[in-house]
Amino acid sequence: MLNKQRPFSAWLKTSTRQVFHELNERIRKQYRHYIPHIIVCGAGKLCQEDCAVCPTGKRQPCYYNQRMRLVDAFNQNDFNAVTFEEHFELRSPSVEEIKVCRYEEVDKVVVFSHSPAAISEYSSFMEDPVVRRKLVILVPMEHHPYINPRPGYIDSAFWRIMVDGGQVLPYDASGVRPAWDCVKKYFETYKAVKSHEATL
Repeated sequence: MLNKQRPFSAWLKTSTRQVFHELNERIRKQYRHYIPHIIVCGAGKLCQEDCAVCPTGKRQPCYYNQRMRLVDAFNQNDFNAVTFEEHFELRSPSVEEIKVCRYEEVDKVVVFSHSPAAISEYSSFMEDPVVRRKLVILVPMEHHPYINPRPGYIDSAFWRIMVDGGQVLPYDASGVRPAWDCVKKYFETYKAVKSHEATL
């Protein structure tokens, strides 16, 4: 896990890419299987209330809480998941995000698509062909282009991501069914394939 105490600029100076690479090599030697590195993006924290004490009815549909629950689920299931603001202390969108996402040690960039800021974020990621292939956009089931196709810019962006090798996965935006349950099969299959490739 990346050190939360070190500022983002320090990671750039000591080469984030080298950190990811060395961590992955240690994990491979110890466990003999591949540990994907995931960056999870989306809505930030909008209130000062501690998520742990927030009432269930308010916590479940909270987009920030859903995102952090997905990060926890990844890390509990042999993935290495991080967020920019929590692990890199990066509080605002910048070109450094794309630099980090481009590193070959970063496997996937997951973006919850339920806010204007998140849409702007993955739209900027789409402009980079390397990052675009790593994108996994989580879309509320009722808005997924397979389930409820609609003409317009957003659906066109989703199709472009899928055509270029990224993924657009449906999930339960109400939070009743955790996002991990909705994406588990895809990510576990990805990890199994990469683990097999690592042994070749």
